[in-house]
Amino acid sequence: MSRERTLAVVGTGRVGLPLALCFADAGYTVHGIDSDPERVACLANGRMPFMEEGGEDLLRRHLGTRFRPGGDAAVVADCGAVIVTLGTPVDEHMNPAYSRLERVINSMLPHLRRQQLLVLRSTIAPGTTRYLLRYLERQTPFTVGRDFYLTFCPERIAEGHAIAETREVPQIVGSLDEESGARAAALFAAICPTILRGEATAAELAKLFCNMYRYIDFAIANEFMVIAMQFGANIYEAVDLANRGYKRAGIKLPGLTAGPCLYKDGFFLVDKVPFADLISVAWKINETVPAVLIERIKRERDLVGARAAILGLAFKRNR
Repeated sequence: MSRERTLAVVGTGRVGLPLALCFADAGYTVHGIDSDPERVACLANGRMPFMEEGGEDLLRRHLGTRFRPGGDAAVVADCGAVIVTLGTPVDEHMNPAYSRLERVINSMLPHLRRQQLLVLRSTIAPGTTRYLLRYLERQTPFTVGRDFYLTFCPERIAEGHAIAETREVPQIVGSLDEESGARAAALFAAICPTILRGEATAAELAKLFCNMYRYIDFAIANEFMVIAMQFGANIYEAVDLANRGYKRAGIKLPGLTAGPCLYKDGFFLVDKVPFADLISVAWKINETVPAVLIERIKRERDLVGARAAILGLAFKRNR
């Protein structure tokens, strides 16, 4: 098989698996690498580990031919590009932690070769691409931009609709040199019609800005909910009256805001800047909504010994 048409996608979760199937459907041979043997066995048996529109059909169509799940990082040596779908978590002090990323890269180091393209895919802290460039050049004989290539190409998909949105949403390609960006743009052009090129740190920030813009938007809605409660008003009625037919409205409805990305991404932005109030307050508002609602219920009844029913376990609406 041609190395240029062979990829490795490291991580077959909600980001990596739909991406791997999209590339397989575009004619690439894709190795899906995962450290979870149960996940690998599930895929090898032709079963999707989560709900994804169109996923079962693509898995059934390409399993064993263009899509090959496994756990051995050695297959990286046969690939023209490696896409890592592992994000940067935060440590106990809410600072970016690079240990997981380094472990994954270290597992691949013996198998990396010249002229390969390495793509970071998940949400990462600003400066991670440049950090990884220095790490690679210390640990390998390669020079990024000359005989090895590195980019950050963030996912911007909604879980459950990842396959469709991978093919629709413009793909950001962030690089620290021209050749790395050109190679990544050519790769993603096979599955996405619109490519947006930029510098790596700007691309890292663009992804975080999108997440934090939504998070702050949700915090405004939740703050309005608390204000409405204090006045004894119905927040849903108030938002409907504000939004309906008005060109400059668009207020979000309140609700629980969760998920690892929105919870941690703001800390990537505020750890080095002096003006962090907006993001920090948004985090405080959204994370305290459950406690606010419990306190509101306590005004109506005694909760000691009460039993609660949770109606709906979807990660997002209608999913």
